[in-house]
Amino acid sequence: MKAIKIAIPFLLLGLILTVLPGAALAQAEDPLYFEETGHTVQGEFLRFYQSASDPLLLFGYPITDEIVDPTNMQTSQYFQRVRLDLVNSPSGIQVKLAPLGEILHKAGTPEVPISKNSPVCRLFSTGHTVCYAFLQFYDRFNGEVFFGKPISEVEQEGNRYVQYFEFVRMEWRPELPQGQRVALADLGKVYYDYRIGLQEFTRPDPAIINHSIQDIVVRAFVNRALAAANAPQDLYIIAQDQYLQPVEGASVNIAVLLPNGRQELYRAPLTDRDGISHLTFQVNDLPVREIVQVNVIVEYQGQTSNTSTWFRIWW
Repeated sequence: MKAIKIAIPFLLLGLILTVLPGAALAQAEDPLYFEETGHTVQGEFLRFYQSASDPLLLFGYPITDEIVDPTNMQTSQYFQRVRLDLVNSPSGIQVKLAPLGEILHKAGTPEVPISKNSPVCRLFSTGHTVCYAFLQFYDRFNGEVFFGKPISEVEQEGNRYVQYFEFVRMEWRPELPQGQRVALADLGKVYYDYRIGLQEFTRPDPAIINHSIQDIVVRAFVNRALAAANAPQDLYIIAQDQYLQPVEGASVNIAVLLPNGRQELYRAPLTDRDGISHLTFQVNDLPVREIVQVNVIVEYQGQTSNTSTWFRIWW
């Protein structure tokens, strides 16, 4: 009797191990709907998406369903940060990352002078070096697969230090908490808006979404990261809903925090049909090298969201 009691659990264990892989596969085959943008990921695209350790961080939300890209007739799906392409290969149909970093990188952008003679730097076969927090981020998230090789050094674009890779662009965001200051740019959305721009692909299916705005995503950018003292500064604010569609008519309040602790308050124009508001302001008599913090609060139909940016007085 004892032998039978011991054998039964092992038989059940064998049955469980036989059934579970199929059950897990069935779950992986189920389409994954993202209510944040109103789009679905499925099939080969979903398998590739879920192969990343943190797909939301690396790819972002889908901004289209699976489509035939009108620019190249390629079966693709756009995400905030990347584009996935379905391609034929000798081993069968595969999903590959589109080289958006290569496509969108602009030659001649000024490099940031950083020391590369360090054990926390690595020289790649492309002749470019990845260092410090960018290298840590690259190694942590399997950069060889999901980012590709570096195609630039660290460069300055606007108020950001950035570095381009074959598939992505890394950004240094000092305003974020420690451990979150390296992020990926929304190259998928940038490329889609620039090259395609058709709302019929990005618009969520009205049959399955709630049209009410449940969340507001706000971004803010200054025109000059390094500004002259007593010179005007341009601030651009972009407001989108949970489906990344523009929010028109949102109110925008701005607090400019000066190094001496003084605060200057502004009210920018309501966001336009593209969800954009623009304000020109000026801060006076600040010493060189001081940093000016800009906090932005956007309100719309009872929803409130905020973000921040900064610039430095350089001369």
